[in-house]
Amino acid sequence: MKFSYRLQTLLDRKAEEQEQAERALASAQGELRVQRERLEAERRNQEEIAARRDAFRRQPPATVTAEAMRYRADYLRGLDYDLDQAKDAVYAQRYAVEEAEEKLEQARATLAEATRQAEVLRKHRDKAESRWKREAERKEELEQEEIGSVMFEMRRRPS
Repeated sequence: MKFSYRLQTLLDRKAEEQEQAERALASAQGELRVQRERLEAERRNQEEIAARRDAFRRQPPATVTAEAMRYRADYLRGLDYDLDQAKDAVYAQRYAVEEAEEKLEQARATLAEATRQAEVLRKHRDKAESRWKREAERKEELEQEEIGSVMFEMRRRPS
């Protein structure tokens, strides 16, 4: 006779939920990595724009005509605008990283709960199987004792 766990369907479902939670955690980790890489790219972009602006400011004008000064002022305003846009992009990307970190923590909590639930059912199944084996062994022993008793009684009787 084979052991049959009455809650096997539930255990299978909990194991599947655990696997789904593991996949969700891996996905959240990947998403966080991508968002952090984007943040670093945005920071590098911001630093490059700031370096270009600073280098242009330090560079003395080639000519001091009104047209050249207007061009220089316009170019600096454009760099300042680009720098502001880059700062906004960094800020927005920080927010995206924070969201990805929150999703990762949520995925970890979900996985922990799914693992706990599946483990509880596995332990319950193992205990039930152990009880079933002990009961089967006890029944086998009783049957063997009964067979032994019958054989003893058959030998004692005169034929």
